[in-house]
Amino acid sequence: MSSSWRIRTPERLDSENFAAVVVAYAFSPIDLIPDFIPVLGYLDDLLLVPLGVALALKMIPEEVLVDARAEVDTAFPDGKPKNWVAGAIIVAIWVVTLALVMLWMVRWIGNLKAGLARALLLGNSGYGRWGNFQTSKFLIAQF
Repeated sequence: MSSSWRIRTPERLDSENFAAVVVAYAFSPIDLIPDFIPVLGYLDDLLLVPLGVALALKMIPEEVLVDARAEVDTAFPDGKPKNWVAGAIIVAIWVVTLALVMLWMVRWIGNLKAGLARALLLGNSGYGRWGNFQTSKFLIAQF
């Protein structure tokens, strides 16, 4: 295995600098088109970042890629390392977070229904035309 890819050639420096610019743009909060502009705001992220990554990969000299792949193959002869414990912890965190969000939503909807029913039964004038008795009976029956 040669270490020719470690030599700083102009092509390598160009590809490294371009890759650094693409990564900086991807992580930067500043965009060419601000994200609050509908459709176009996210479209630049969806198009420019993948195009930049593809162009950066094409700019890397082929011998550098071959050497890097050979070095990875020697470092990990059995393939990619797998850490099932870390994966299980991440999945557990997502499951717990999803369960907490669902519990919060169920409680929020329950409180919303209870507050609306209470307001309708009391005929709270703050709820406009829902204060009359017939509408209150209809809406409470829907819950």
